[in-house]
Amino acid sequence: MRDKTKFAERLKQCLVDNHMTITAFTKELVVGYSTACKWLNGTSRPVSSRMEEVANFFGVSKDWLSGEDVPKDKEIKRNASGYTDPTAFAAIKTVEKEGLKRMH
Repeated sequence: MRDKTKFAERLKQCLVDNHMTITAFTKELVVGYSTACKWLNGTSRPVSSRMEEVANFFGVSKDWLSGEDVPKDKEIKRNASGYTDPTAFAAIKTVEKEGLKRMH
């Protein structure tokens, strides 16, 4: 089982990085206050599907949030034809377009 303490530390980091209180977090994710407190003090952790929701909410990797030694940022998924995540594809295209404008 993955380390509950590591998850708690990383969840706290996400809250701080996003200037978010526990109360705001519980309202946004529709999770009980006592459940969130258990997550934050390391006595429990969310099930896999809920962990995915929390990771998506903060825009971090589920594996990183779970306590794994991996990069914090979500990976942009690719396949042979290009990017599979439409949001990531759109963001990358915007950055590329803006970068080209600045070069001219």
